[in-house]
Amino acid sequence: MPSSSASLERTGRGRLAAVLGCVLWAALLVTGPVTGDAQATADEYEVKAAFLFNFVKFTKWPKDTDRSGPLRLCIAGQDPFGNTLESTFNEKTVRGRGFSIRRRTLTDDLTGCQIVFVGEGDSDQRRRLIESLKGRPILTVGDTDRFAQEGGIVGFYEKQRRIRFAVNVDAAERSDIRVSSKLLQLASVVREEP
Repeated sequence: MPSSSASLERTGRGRLAAVLGCVLWAALLVTGPVTGDAQATADEYEVKAAFLFNFVKFTKWPKDTDRSGPLRLCIAGQDPFGNTLESTFNEKTVRGRGFSIRRRTLTDDLTGCQIVFVGEGDSDQRRRLIESLKGRPILTVGDTDRFAQEGGIVGFYEKQRRIRFAVNVDAAERSDIRVSSKLLQLASVVREEP
């Protein structure tokens, strides 16, 4: 049986790790200026990839969702990340599961994915895709204008030259996805009109 001092030390390290994680998470909110050059675009998608990883950490899927094998992160439409996703998610796990990254079109069947990043592409196809995923246990994320307001769960946007995100709590609830209150505290919360 571990001694009480060893237990206190582990608890202290756990709290320290949690505090450091929150500090790093908050730092993402104030870094990553968005400008027009290629390096800034690469930096922007490095920040967004880090956000994606943290979204997964602070999201819970329904109990009856497939819990075997890696979490499937699918990119639908144009892929702005390049190799950034692989370098961000490589060898990382959340709740004991690694990641599998797949690239798809906006018209592919994405029901086998747990996370779908909806990239640029035909706006009608994008809307149809979001509509087809409504109510499914899939975390939808995008960075097109008003993504969360149009029914996606998490939408990136720019404010004061910084990357921010909005969470559509009604879309998350409809998909039976629980978004942590810690994540919601950092987000702009979107509710759908009745």
